[in-house]
Amino acid sequence: MALIENYGTSTVTQDGFFTQGSVAAFVVHFYDLDGNYYDPSSIYVEILDPDDTEIITYDGMQKLELGVFASKYIIASDAETGAYTFKYTFITNTTSGAETRTLEENFIVIEKLASPVVEAQRIIMKNYLETLIRKMQHIPVRTEQVEWVDNTRTIAKLTFGN
Repeated sequence: MALIENYGTSTVTQDGFFTQGSVAAFVVHFYDLDGNYYDPSSIYVEILDPDDTEIITYDGMQKLELGVFASKYIIASDAETGAYTFKYTFITNTTSGAETRTLEENFIVIEKLASPVVEAQRIIMKNYLETLIRKMQHIPVRTEQVEWVDNTRTIAKLTFGN
């Protein structure tokens, strides 16, 4: 396990809306402030229902590649609709010692549609759209080109804001 110097953050992809009886899949990316991916030393996952009651907890996630982990939650066909929480706690070994962080993402469970054909089409379109925009959503800001607004090169405009 490599030590990182600058503690970064993590992002969760494939969150959003899921129907009753489907599978909610989450992919978590861990990276430091320089944009380099790293593996945390441990990950603990909790799924909370709309009433903030724990539904499921488990240690670890499936590692896909360096710094990228996946998790899934099978939603019951009679699950309560509303806002659920995917909560994950991870430990990162930094040069100043081990650091523990807990982050959470919300996802919505909606009623299953009456027609399985319409539901299948919706899932296919959602997956197709995610495939098209996935790479564009992971542009590292550290390599963003600056557009200078004035001749003195003291005011700049950035594409990603903030």
